[in-house]
Amino acid sequence: MSLDFFLFRIEDQSLQRPLCDCGLHIACGRTRIGAMNDEDRNYKYVSVLREHVTSDSICLCLSDGSLLGPLAARLGAKKVYCIDGNSLTRHVVRDHVRHNNLQDRVVILSSVQDLVSLVGTDDKVLSYSVSKKIKSRFLKPEDQHETC
Repeated sequence: MSLDFFLFRIEDQSLQRPLCDCGLHIACGRTRIGAMNDEDRNYKYVSVLREHVTSDSICLCLSDGSLLGPLAARLGAKKVYCIDGNSLTRHVVRDHVRHNNLQDRVVILSSVQDLVSLVGTDDKVLSYSVSKKIKSRFLKPEDQHETC
């Protein structure tokens, strides 16, 4: 049993222990959480995004719980579409977006089809795509060079 979270009802309400209800510890393993807190790695991501993201940028973030999309919005992107197929990590990202008041610039979707329904199929909609693990397999090969 982990001290971080517990999925079952605790009958004895007098029990006190560290309890996380953010969902991150359920959605991500310790290795992933460690990577998310790696300062050197995060500095590299921030540096690349700072170099490319402008107030006119419209970004697509393909991920499984990545905070690169909300980061692009914090750095000034006009609009960011985050596609996350995992409902647990989507919930974590949505909470992060709400906590940082980015709801007006970050749209969280569960699939590419949701994005197409929302913005259509215009080839000129996106400025950049960002992803960590998923190498933008949804983009056309000629657009791969713009992936941050």
